[in-house]
Amino acid sequence: MSKAWNKAKGKGSVVAVVDTGVAYRNITRGGVTYRRLSDFNRTRFKPGYNFVNNNSFPLDDNQHGSHVAGTIAQSTGNRIGVAGIAYQASIMPVKVLDADGFGTFDNVADGIR
Repeated sequence: MSKAWNKAKGKGSVVAVVDTGVAYRNITRGGVTYRRLSDFNRTRFKPGYNFVNNNSFPLDDNQHGSHVAGTIAQSTGNRIGVAGIAYQASIMPVKVLDADGFGTFDNVADGIR
């Protein structure tokens, strides 16, 4: 990655993660407490949407979407976890899959749009 980072690190890009949501913030919702992953301590996020529950909280209850978001833009150079490929990009979490990783074609299509 170091050779690629000499050319670009994702700055100015927004990558939508259309998946199970992302652990992007600390919040208690519906009696469940969600925590922002420490690996995201420098990662930037853009507002997304939760098409499973039809609200503006695309929180991850499966961990897959957070894993994908980390591969893309996890904070890098902080001695926590691994390096994100485009660590200066922003992530837009879009939840289209439920806690079991299942979703509808309509939700996925809406999330992509």
